Order: sequence, then C-alpha cells, then structure tokens
Amino acid sequence: MRTKIVKWFCFAVLVFAFISYRSYFELAVGGVVCAGAAVLAVQAYRAGMRLWTAGFLAIAFLFNPAIPALHLACSLEFFTAVLTAETFAVSLWVLKSRPQLSVLSITDRKYGTCLL
Repeated sequence: MRTKIVKWFCFAVLVFAFISYRSYFELAVGGVVCAGAAVLAVQAYRAGMRLWTAGFLAIAFLFNPAIPALHLACSLEFFTAVLTAETFAVSLWVLKSRPQLSVLSITDRKYGTCLL
C-alpha cells in the first residue's frame, strides 16, 4: 500500500512539473522523484525484476538533486521526464506489492487445554 502511494505521488509530481514547467520547482521535483525511484528500485529488487531495478536506479541517478544530471529546461530533458512519468505509471500495474503476512501471537493461547 505504501509503495502504491509513493508511485501515485511521484506520478502526480511529474504531471505537476509538466503543467507548471517552471525551473524553481526543479529541486523539489528531483528530490521526490529520486526518493520514489529508490523506493521502487528496492521493491523491484525484492520481486526479482532486475531490469526494473536498473531502470529505477537510473531514474534516481538522473533526478538526484545532490548531483544534478538533468535539468527540466530543454526539450530532451522534458522528454526524459515524460518517459519517467510513463515508467511510474506502468509500474503501478507491473510491480505488485507482496501481501503482509500476519504474525502469530504467543499470548493468544488457550490455557487449561492440553493436547496429549
């Protein structure tokens, strides 16, 4: 559930970046997309999808605000941002979260019953 929220949030941030197309949102967009791509890279790695892992690590590198490799000012970078939004959208259906298993409680025993 949390990863689905991360996917939708990153997708919404990228759509907002397309609509506004302003350079002063670039740091915030880069930080959100980088963090979201890192979370999804871990999810893809746990699911055994190595190609998706490499793709999301590349997205995290491109949108890293600490080492800016991408600026949303040119048309090539804008195309990269559109491709990234499509990747987040496709990951909503391809990468499924594993269900959380419930933990057995040791305090829920029936005292007084003995199975012999």
